[in-house]
Amino acid sequence: MKMNNNPSELRKRAEERLKKSGVTTDILRSKEELLRIVQELSIHQIELEMQNETLQDSRDEIEREHNRYINFYNFAPVGYLTLARDGTIREANHAIARMLSVERSHLQGGGVGFGRFIVQRDLPAFNRMLERVFQSRTQEHCEIMIENHGLTTTPTILQRTLRLDAIISDNPHEFLLSLTDISDTRQALELVLANKELAFQNEEKEKRAAELVLAIIAQKDAEQKILSYVKQLECAMQSTLHAVAKVVEAHDPYTAGHELRVGKISADIAREMGWSEEKCSTLLLIGMVHDIGKISIPSEILSKPGKLSAIEFELVKTHAEQGYQILRDVEFPLPIAEIIREHHERMDGSGYPQGLKGENTLPESRILAVADVLEAMASNRIYRASLGIEAAISEIETHRGSLFDPEVVDAMLRLFREKGYQLPD
Repeated sequence: MKMNNNPSELRKRAEERLKKSGVTTDILRSKEELLRIVQELSIHQIELEMQNETLQDSRDEIEREHNRYINFYNFAPVGYLTLARDGTIREANHAIARMLSVERSHLQGGGVGFGRFIVQRDLPAFNRMLERVFQSRTQEHCEIMIENHGLTTTPTILQRTLRLDAIISDNPHEFLLSLTDISDTRQALELVLANKELAFQNEEKEKRAAELVLAIIAQKDAEQKILSYVKQLECAMQSTLHAVAKVVEAHDPYTAGHELRVGKISADIAREMGWSEEKCSTLLLIGMVHDIGKISIPSEILSKPGKLSAIEFELVKTHAEQGYQILRDVEFPLPIAEIIREHHERMDGSGYPQGLKGENTLPESRILAVADVLEAMASNRIYRASLGIEAAISEIETHRGSLFDPEVVDAMLRLFREKGYQLPD
C-alpha cells in the first residue's frame, strides 16, 4: 500500500501508531522528536514497498513456473491424462489426443470415459489396474490396445499398443495416467522372435546335415563342423545385439559407445574375479544392450541439456523395466532380461525398479552396476563434462558395500590401481 508523504497525514498516522503502542502525544515536546517519528514512519513505508515488490516478484515466478508446467503437460511427447476414479477424463494433453485420433476439446470436461477407447478384451486389465492404484496407492501399469470410436457406431481398431502408468494424484479422487506408444517396440520384439524361429529352423536343417556328415566322415571332422556351427550362432547373436545397440544409440546419440564400453568393462571385471571366458564374453554382449529400454523414452528427454524434472526423471527410470519387458522372452546363455532389469539396483535396496537388496540381485547385475556408473561418470554427457576416472573410482570405492558389491569393487580397484587398467575406447 502506498502511503501519503504529507506531514499532517504522517503526523496523524504517527499519533495512531503511538496510541497503539501505549505512547501519548504529550511526550512529543519538540519538533525534533516529531521529525524523528516522521522519519521512522517514512522508513517503514519504504520497507513495506520493498516487501510488496518482493512479494510481486514471487508471484510472477510462481506464475512462470505454473505456465512452464502447463506447457510441458500440454505439449509433452508422452500422452498424459487426469482421470476421475470412474475413469472419466478430466484433463488431456495434445499427445493423447493424437494417439486417440480425437480432438482434444472432445476429451476434456465432457464426461468422456477413457474406457471407451480400449478394445473390449483389454478392459478387465485396465479396470484391475485402477483398483490396485486406489487400494495400494502405488504406481501401477498395464498394456492395452486402443480403438478409435470415431464417434460412430462402428469402432475401428487402431492397432496401436499403449503402456499405461497410473498413480494417485494430489486429489485422492483422481489419478494421473501416462501413456506410451510401445507398438514399434512390440513389432521389434516380434521381429526378434521371428528371427529366432528362423534361426531355429536353420538349426534343425544343419543338425540333419551334421548327422549325414557324421555317418560318412571321421569323428574329428564332425566335431570341427559342430564347432563351426556354434561359432556361426555366436556370430549371429553378436550381430543381432550389435544391431540392437545401434538402434539404441540412434535414439540417444549423445551416449554413443556407452553400452559397448560398459560391456567391455563388465567383462574385464568378471575376468579379474575369476569368471570363465564364456561367461565374460556373454556379459560383454549383455552390456552392449543393457540400456535397450531407453528406446521407449522420448529422445527429447534423453537429449535434454539441463536438469530433468521429477516427472522426466521418473520416466527415464522406467528404462530398466522396459528393457526387461522387451527381452524377457529371448533365450540366452544368461538371464539377460533379469540382469538388465536389475542393473540399477543397489546393495542397500535404494535402487530401482524393484528396490532389491544385496544377494537378491544376480551377480552379473552387480558387475554391470559398477561398470555402468564408472563409464557414465568418466564420460562426457550433454548436461555435463566428464568428472574424470579418478572421481568415478573414488565414488564407487566410497559406496563399497552400501551401494555396490564389495567383491566387484575390489576387483575393479585391482584392475586400475595394481594393473594399470585403462577405460576402453
